[in-house]
Amino acid sequence: MSKESPQSQAEHSSESYDAETVKRYKESFLFAPEDLRNKRILDLGCDSGDFINFLLSEDITSAAYGMDKRPPTQDEFVDHFSQGDFRESIPYTDMDVVVSLAALSLSLHEDVESTYTAFKNALDSLTNGGELKVFPIFKDSGKEWEGIVDEERNLLIILEKLEKEYDIETKTILVETETDQNGKPDYEKHLLLVKKIGKKQKE
Repeated sequence: MSKESPQSQAEHSSESYDAETVKRYKESFLFAPEDLRNKRILDLGCDSGDFINFLLSEDITSAAYGMDKRPPTQDEFVDHFSQGDFRESIPYTDMDVVVSLAALSLSLHEDVESTYTAFKNALDSLTNGGELKVFPIFKDSGKEWEGIVDEERNLLIILEKLEKEYDIETKTILVETETDQNGKPDYEKHLLLVKKIGKKQKE
């Protein structure tokens, strides 16, 4: 087995982000780093901020921001971080891309109204033409899991309400299929894409 050179080891140890976490973001949201070049990006539920630190340290964009209930764990991330609950408010605007990995989607089993407010806040933080990317959206594979069926229903309610206030385009993309112990489909994980065209004018 070949060994890393001292220079490679130094570069690897100096990274300010976890490579496995960044890989998970890329696979979940189906994008390459170049897709985000010079874009304004917000990560809702960013946890320790690995994805934001990756975008910043690799010079993909200088306008990458994260929001989480917990304080940041890395000092260099502080200026690009806001501590708070995105279901209450989001202090960012004119974002090109808003992502949420295992944060916004996991609130779908909670109160529909507060989750709707979180989606609305996310759309308000986007510029017209910007896109909200949410993963995972669970979908039933025919076994009628009670929790998943409830989440699917709640998401439909939320999207219908959003369509009354915004011009949006929505679609889901299958990313993963989980199987049971017999190798049969158990449930699916989808990526939800919501493109904001604009906000509807009140009559």
